[in-house]
Amino acid sequence: MSCPVRSLGNVDMSKFPKLLAFNRKNEGFKPKKLNVLTIEQVDQFLREAPDDKYLVMKVALITGVAGACRGKELVDLEVNDRPLGKDMFGIFPREIAALLKLENATSYTGHCFRRTSTSLLANSGATINVLKRHGGWKSSNVVKGYVESSIKNKQNISDKIFGQVANLSSMDMRSSSLLSPPVSAALSEQTDAQDGEQLGEEAGMLYGEYLMLDKILGAQRLLSQENNQPVHDEHLFIVTHQAYELWFKQIIFELDSIRNVFSEVLEESQTLEILKRLNRIVLILKVLVDQVMILETMTPLDFMEFRNYLRPASGFQSLQFRLLENKLGVRQEHRVKYNKNYTKVFGSNEEAVKAIETSESEPSLVDLVQRWLERTPGLELEGFNFWGKYQQAVEVLLDEQQKLAYKENSDVVRQYRLNDLENRREVYESIFNPEFHQSLITRGERRFSHRALQGAIMITFYRDEPRFSQPHQILTLLMDIDSLITKWRYNHVLMVQRMIGSSQLGTGGSSGYQYLRSTLSDRYKVFIDLFNLSTFLIPRSYIPPLTSVMRSHLCLWRAESNGYRENVAIKETNIKRKWGKRCKEKWKAAGCRIVIINVN
Repeated sequence: MSCPVRSLGNVDMSKFPKLLAFNRKNEGFKPKKLNVLTIEQVDQFLREAPDDKYLVMKVALITGVAGACRGKELVDLEVNDRPLGKDMFGIFPREIAALLKLENATSYTGHCFRRTSTSLLANSGATINVLKRHGGWKSSNVVKGYVESSIKNKQNISDKIFGQVANLSSMDMRSSSLLSPPVSAALSEQTDAQDGEQLGEEAGMLYGEYLMLDKILGAQRLLSQENNQPVHDEHLFIVTHQAYELWFKQIIFELDSIRNVFSEVLEESQTLEILKRLNRIVLILKVLVDQVMILETMTPLDFMEFRNYLRPASGFQSLQFRLLENKLGVRQEHRVKYNKNYTKVFGSNEEAVKAIETSESEPSLVDLVQRWLERTPGLELEGFNFWGKYQQAVEVLLDEQQKLAYKENSDVVRQYRLNDLENRREVYESIFNPEFHQSLITRGERRFSHRALQGAIMITFYRDEPRFSQPHQILTLLMDIDSLITKWRYNHVLMVQRMIGSSQLGTGGSSGYQYLRSTLSDRYKVFIDLFNLSTFLIPRSYIPPLTSVMRSHLCLWRAESNGYRENVAIKETNIKRKWGKRCKEKWKAAGCRIVIINVN
């Protein structure tokens, strides 16, 4: 094709770039592969580059890498109502490379973002078809180069090679002599690595010393054995309750750390740590609930053989469980009468009494959560005013349902629905009327303040919004803690009834089964208000939508792509997003998304 063109002599070949590229390909020309950024270099730039100068560049980097975008696909981005332009985005990779002091920074062109994105995706093990859709290539030839040079591909090849070596190592020693000297030496080193000298005391504390196992494993004193009438199951009884106390200690340790975080203004970055520790408490409580089943392997006759040795010991005397309840928020006035009298139990132990008094005077977890909920964004009257909008939505809902009730042909059904609506109006009135709500708090039927309850309802309604996702998880875990403690109490009650019946007194002087059953009431549920939130729910179609002003208040961008995540705050910069159809398709194919969450 090029020969006739060249024969003309007066044709400027520079005006036909596609023809030039075609000729180069036929002549064996190989284009120089442009440099790309590694995930470590991207992370370093986002963390170290100052925002006052490089903030827009950070946004371009995240958008370009996460969406496999090139410069011409990003030109619609505007800063202060002025487009940045294609040339500006072509310069960005060079400036990023220069800041990171990378070699040959000029080789990082506008295509760097797309090539970096594709390289990272190839390293994750993506197929050729996924890479083609991600980068917008029609041909597979370009994509194959990314796959062949990817870390994932090299790792697969090395796994296959060394997998064969590993198979050879399991053969007879005579077969290993067939291996080359380097491979044979490597296998020999692997075998020698399994043989070594045990480190002695000179290396530090040993396992048993570090855990002080001599004290823990020597702390089981069997009174039946001391009285020359050993009972086998007494050992199980002691070990199980000691395990309970150890787990109580860990729960208190986690609770104290969570309360410390909540005691100050909670930052968005701290909620993940709170979730982790709350979830740890939940998992520990699940272990404690299941641990009751181990005790139930002991029969009532087995327990009766050593029960008299326990007097006057009782689970009521567990200092740690009392501290755990106080730190969660079980109040003295909500306890049953027998459960209030702890001074007779710990009266001779001044440290125990002081610890209990301190736990009662310090802000409990429920107090701190209440303060946190009161600061929920959107409750302000001069702002979004969620509570006012919610009241209007409830009125509309109830009025519509009343009209439907009047249309019922059956008098019985009509009256039933009208009575139900009247009851629901009273329920909603209990939260819309602050005085009504306060009276319920006085009677012990509610715990949260009026504003904290508003915050909990708002978080529940908008839990699908990124800003409220983690707060909603926190509320869910708090309910899980309450539920699991109640389940543990219930399992304990059933076990006691099984072991001593319903009439015998407890070893500590309580009414036994009757006393324990009284602790199952709602007065011991610290987060009872969270359980009752479902009473105040309304259909999704009636939930007041967030306004544009409210959404702009939730102003943190988070781009996620193929396991790589980075947050960039948009500070005082008016950056508008205008995505073309092709760019949106790339984001969808790459599994990418942009969400907005609050930075307050």
